[in-house]
Amino acid sequence: MAGKPERATSSTPTQALEDHRPLNRRRALRVLSTLAAAAGASALAAGRAFDFRADILLVLGGALVLFALFLAPTVFRLQLGRTAKGIVLAVAGALVIYGIMLTVFPKVWTPFAAKFTLPKAGWAGVFAVAIAFDVIAAALAFFVLRRMKVPVQKME
Repeated sequence: MAGKPERATSSTPTQALEDHRPLNRRRALRVLSTLAAAAGASALAAGRAFDFRADILLVLGGALVLFALFLAPTVFRLQLGRTAKGIVLAVAGALVIYGIMLTVFPKVWTPFAAKFTLPKAGWAGVFAVAIAFDVIAAALAFFVLRRMKVPVQKME
């Protein structure tokens, strides 16, 4: 196209950081996910130590949200009051924000250490793990979506 400049895409973490386009929310999430995936995958492929502090905080925050919004009222039949639910969700939000902050600034202090040496799986092992997670996600989606009704628009 004559009048439009070509849109640069950043496919590697280095290119993502060196890209000088303005940083909007979608691009920031793409850069962060590229960096996190590259760090985790390369640590698994090379058998190096990987810092799991941010991952642990994000999982804990997500688990608290899952508990407050789904598990407590439906599975455990606990009726959390408005204040209790607010406190649980506030703690979950703080954990998630702290985990995101730790992802961006890895030198931030945490009250625990979680640096583990990963087995040297090589890139074939990395892709095998990714395929296994994709198959598990597809199976879970199949069983959940199979029971859902198709949404229908009301005609007036």
